[in-house]
Amino acid sequence: MRFNSPKSPLFVLFLAAPLVLGNPTARATEVFSPKPETVALAQTAQERNDEAYRLFQQGLDRSRVGQTQEAIAFWESALEIYREIGNVLGEANTLGNLGNAYHSLAQHEQAINFFKQSITRFEEIGNLAGKANSLNGLGIAYRHLGQHESAIDILGQSLAIARELDDIFGQVSVLANLGNVYTQLEQYERAIEFYEQSLAIAQQIDDPLQVANILTNVSYAYTQLEQYDRAIEFYERASAIAWELYDLEEQAQVLDGMATSYHHLEQYERAIEFYDRALDLTRQMGNTFAQVRTLNNLGRAYNSLERYERAVAFYERALALEGEVRDARLRIPTLLGLSQAYANLGNKTQTVEYLEQLLTLAGELDNSQLEADVRELLALIHNTSGKGVEP
Repeated sequence: MRFNSPKSPLFVLFLAAPLVLGNPTARATEVFSPKPETVALAQTAQERNDEAYRLFQQGLDRSRVGQTQEAIAFWESALEIYREIGNVLGEANTLGNLGNAYHSLAQHEQAINFFKQSITRFEEIGNLAGKANSLNGLGIAYRHLGQHESAIDILGQSLAIARELDDIFGQVSVLANLGNVYTQLEQYERAIEFYEQSLAIAQQIDDPLQVANILTNVSYAYTQLEQYDRAIEFYERASAIAWELYDLEEQAQVLDGMATSYHHLEQYERAIEFYDRALDLTRQMGNTFAQVRTLNNLGRAYNSLERYERAVAFYERALALEGEVRDARLRIPTLLGLSQAYANLGNKTQTVEYLEQLLTLAGELDNSQLEADVRELLALIHNTSGKGVEP
């Protein structure tokens, strides 16, 4: 069963701070009036800063609707101007948002580069809040690269600053991100400790979206600990918030997680009910990746109920969509599930056909363990006639 990865709390986009130059004519009544060329320079700098601010805001607008590449283009233009006029705060904020943008594109090395530059510039002007935010982003990027020790150290620095500044919003985010690191390390009890700290603060500040995200992450950790009833309890709390917010993505993830927990409790009919609801939501969102995942899960649930024809129908629907996703790894549970269903239907020809496709895929993915397992299954099937196997 494939579980959803913990959801990282959303980055807080850095806000642009306009360069305040003042009104260049405001001191004209004083004894010493500014020279005309000085006024012109000030006007030019203010105009350039206004242009940078406009570009920065356009980047924010594009980012908020998922147009990441367009956002990057605007921020790069803004960055050039901020550097030209010496607006260090504007530069630091823009560098931070470029780090966020490249992170969202899964270009984590590039994100790290921008976050480090942002941290340096915030340090130059003594802006601890900005530094903490960039450290948070940097820690997340290191987690995605699997550099967990670096991630924990950097997130710890961010947390220390957030606590020093009494920044409770920052604390919520960093604590949850530390939970995500420990989840990735499969240290689920430790992850839950951080999630619960984050959750307590998020509830105090009445941030329902963050609360829902954290509850989902706690549920995932309990699922991995095989404490399925506990997982369902937290999923139900997350579900109530997600429906109230009409957050389709969160709703779908919660429903899928609840279905997974019921599946592990061998309550397959109940699992199917939640998988069906999750599938409807993923269709509404047009999320093909999530649809394939849920269709595979439905196939597995029907295999567990020994309703093999029904399982085949869902696996074939998943297979038809996988070409749109272009993630070969998604085909692994599909082909494996199809081979299991056909084996239990006594259809040796179809079983072997799908296992041979899986063997080819294992070679393409350079997955030696999967390749060895499939070869063993094929050998078993060739030596067994008319009997079901359970990959």
